[in-house]
Amino acid sequence: MASKGANEISSCLYYCLNQIDLVGKKLIRLVADGCGGQNKNTILVGMVAKWLYDSQGIEQVEIVFPVTRHSFIPPNRVVALTEKTIRRLETIIRPETYIDVMSSNATIRRAVTDIPIFDWKTTCKDVLKSTQQLHFQISKTKRTIIKKTEQVKLLVRGEI
Repeated sequence: MASKGANEISSCLYYCLNQIDLVGKKLIRLVADGCGGQNKNTILVGMVAKWLYDSQGIEQVEIVFPVTRHSFIPPNRVVALTEKTIRRLETIIRPETYIDVMSSNATIRRAVTDIPIFDWKTTCKDVLKSTQQLHFQISKTKRTIIKKTEQVKLLVRGEI
């Protein structure tokens, strides 16, 4: 129903961040893969910056990008379990079979019908500098830290 681009991934993450009870939390640590088209880009960082700016109580968000192909985060396990189950099936006649298999391993939310997709590229221009103006290269970072300051501004730091 939707592609797997930066706007879709960022919209899904935004939806999840708004659904979680974060009362009493000051720091949020997100772990994402390093896929440039989906996660490791200014659109995702800009969306997180906008969410942090609008949030109450949260002071800092860290986005961690583990070494590619070496992470064992829960979504990777869900994909592995799903693939293992699908390989055992002789034939798949209905596309819904994939959703049935995935729902046995994870909670399913459908982009577009359950989760609205936003144009983060436009929205982020108000919150985050363009890639060329940042003091670090997002493509080389392993951790991006976004922090609120006392002046209600955001500081963004990338660590290699």
